[in-house]
Amino acid sequence: MYKIDGKKIEELTMFDRVDEWKQVLKTLSERDYIKCINLNLNDENPYIEYETDDDDTVRLRARPESHQDGHRIVNTGNIADIDRINKFGFEAAIVRGRFSAQAEHVTQRIQRKVDPDLSFVGSYAYVSYFLTDDSRPYSKTGAAFGTVTPSSDKGAWELAARFSTLDLDDTDILGGEVDTFTVGVNYYMTRDLRFTANYIMADSTMAGIDDDPNTLQLRVRLTF
Repeated sequence: MYKIDGKKIEELTMFDRVDEWKQVLKTLSERDYIKCINLNLNDENPYIEYETDDDDTVRLRARPESHQDGHRIVNTGNIADIDRINKFGFEAAIVRGRFSAQAEHVTQRIQRKVDPDLSFVGSYAYVSYFLTDDSRPYSKTGAAFGTVTPSSDKGAWELAARFSTLDLDDTDILGGEVDTFTVGVNYYMTRDLRFTANYIMADSTMAGIDDDPNTLQLRVRLTF
């Protein structure tokens, strides 16, 4: 039987549970395990940030996680008569020495003036591990990961993997579903010169049609 401060877990009140989780998160943060936990709630007018020329029309779509490939493997098309758009998001990141992980989940609810409301969801999880004695730096002020500075003149080697999922199907909208898995390797020759190789495998279905592109993507980044 699990106990916390002599209480059975089943006997804990909601406030006890919140306090216990706060203490756990505080301890992990003090030990520099957790780098960020973000919670986002947005209530938006539909014409502010979305691909549309009309004030009450939106369209959601996505590439196979490669901007070298221009076609959209999921696409809602134009959704008309939009009243409001509500978005909920949760994001977390952890760094422990050479290992790091981050994840995000977003739920977007679209309120329509006449037709039933819609709900679309998307998530991703990313992990990486350095083969060399290096780590991903995180800036709490900028709330983002920074540039890796190799600890050795020989550079830094990093292995990475990412999984993402996006569901744009709901009621009368058949925008499609896609799961994408990516494996990659990064070589940081210096702080300003990085070589990246990613292999991206997408598995998508839209309106009953499968579209499963695989992409090998090579990239060199030089910053000044």
